[in-house]
Amino acid sequence: MTRQQKGTCYLCGHETAKAYMGRHLLSTHLKEDGDQECILVKIEDEHKEYWLFIDIAASSSLATLDSFLRSVWLECCGHMSAFMIPGTYEEVGMSRKLSGFAPGVTLRYEYDFGSTTTLFITFLQRTSRPAQRASVRVLARNAPYEFTCEKCGKPAKYTDVSGWPGVMYCTRCANKLVDSAYLLPITNSPRMGVCGYCGEFDKYQYRPGK
Repeated sequence: MTRQQKGTCYLCGHETAKAYMGRHLLSTHLKEDGDQECILVKIEDEHKEYWLFIDIAASSSLATLDSFLRSVWLECCGHMSAFMIPGTYEEVGMSRKLSGFAPGVTLRYEYDFGSTTTLFITFLQRTSRPAQRASVRVLARNAPYEFTCEKCGKPAKYTDVSGWPGVMYCTRCANKLVDSAYLLPITNSPRMGVCGYCGEFDKYQYRPGK
């Protein structure tokens, strides 16, 4: 994978690198006046390969953000999770309101304290938007990585997690395996191939025109 993977703005379809996506969102889409105070948030995994930009109602708590992170990237077996101060193991309570975090603050987030997936949450800027029912709005996301089948070179759909790193297979080659118990689907998530993660709760893929 390349750490310079481009992403897509969900509001207009513009494609650019993560380093420029926040600037694009602020200059093009987040100028609107609205009666719902929000916070622009950047979320990335510890390797900075997977990333998201969201805006979330400032009145929301960390528990709301935790629920979103589970659905978009993480949930597999109901593992425990926590927000922490980076460089420490000092937890920040799930009931903490997002309005209490100043722009520039970063939190570390861990899901599953065995096969842990670590994320970093950066609060970028206060914004506003017209009132919405959902607390979280996905603004941009890295484009899905493309993997090739180890056997035939076609686009891969599954990873065999019996070894590390996992071997990738297309559907046809995967169906030929004698033991498919270790196959997990390829997903646009830093938890791909970990534990029992299949991405079935991720409803946030970019769909042009929607």
